[in-house]
Amino acid sequence: MNRLKLSIVKISIRIVSWIYAVLSNLIPTKKNYFVFYPLHDLTKFSGNLRALAEYIKENHNNIEMVVMTTNKDVKKEAKKLGIKSSSPFYGFSLALLRAEFIFIDSNWFPYLLSRKVSVVQLWHGPGFKNVALMDDNITDEERKKFEAYYRQFALLISTSKDDLEKNKDSFGSPNIAITGLPRNDIFFSNSNYIEEIKRKYHLKSYSKIITYAPTFRDFETTEPFTEKFWIALQAHLKNTNQIFVVKKHPLDQFLKVPENLPNIQDFSEVISDTQELLAISDVLISDYSSVSTDFALNGKPIISYVYDLEKHINNCRSFYYKLDDILPKPFIKTEEELLEKIKDSNWMKDEIYIESYNNFKTIFHTYLDGNSSKRVMDEVFKLQRK
Repeated sequence: MNRLKLSIVKISIRIVSWIYAVLSNLIPTKKNYFVFYPLHDLTKFSGNLRALAEYIKENHNNIEMVVMTTNKDVKKEAKKLGIKSSSPFYGFSLALLRAEFIFIDSNWFPYLLSRKVSVVQLWHGPGFKNVALMDDNITDEERKKFEAYYRQFALLISTSKDDLEKNKDSFGSPNIAITGLPRNDIFFSNSNYIEEIKRKYHLKSYSKIITYAPTFRDFETTEPFTEKFWIALQAHLKNTNQIFVVKKHPLDQFLKVPENLPNIQDFSEVISDTQELLAISDVLISDYSSVSTDFALNGKPIISYVYDLEKHINNCRSFYYKLDDILPKPFIKTEEELLEKIKDSNWMKDEIYIESYNNFKTIFHTYLDGNSSKRVMDEVFKLQRK
């Protein structure tokens, strides 16, 4: 039955692709008509796509934008921003055919293979793992499809020279520019805007916001914290008027957050955009997640809590970088060590931490400003003039 369903899907894709190819030769593109297609998380209009759309809305009123989605929440978000939305039928729509540029944040959308289209790949973060053509799990057949698809990228953005080289290896595209990520412009917002975000999530009254944002684990692992840790952490947070906010990966299945401890809150479904949480956080606790590369831009402390490091290396996709060389140190592997670091911030003055943190920031960021969206649009305008 599964094989039958897979065959039907493949046939459907071929049929729609053929129709798309025919119509793309009949329907002309419309200048300054931009389509934003959230593919990394179909339930949210966030990240680089949203940040760039907001920038365009504020600075380029001659550009017409459409968000491609079937999700009602995404449609509501687009409407709030004053942006139209369109529902694709099997990935197909008139908006896609008319688009001068299609902005995406994931590595695969097969229907675009049927047309010469200007695809702008905004991706969803630098990351440390091997992706796309570097992914160990793709077949030779998939690799050929990916290579043909990635050649259509008119622009792929990156954050630094190191990230550019990683993207070259991952996507095989020559059209890469160092711009920074639009979503990170928020870190350079004025203090009033940051305070507004705190009020929005009812976090303004706390003396410190500590965020735990781990990566996705596609293998069964141990819980990062025991009940003893949660209780001890709650006691410390209550005494110091701090809050511990958990932001799980959308696909996480293992992390359980207690519901009866008031200073420990699971914001996974509360936060509409992770960057807002990162912008108001005073300390980030993470592991192998790309959120730490974003957070480094604001210069605030990062704790690398890698309690399952060996298991992660052995069971997960291979890493492009050697984690020992890039992540801020020291590595924290036990919850006892982590609780000590939360209680006593003197570790932030340690030479090994400062040196590794600065190195980490240098590896992933060429620009330390809030102009990434502008640089992306400068590159898009160059494409228009070609």
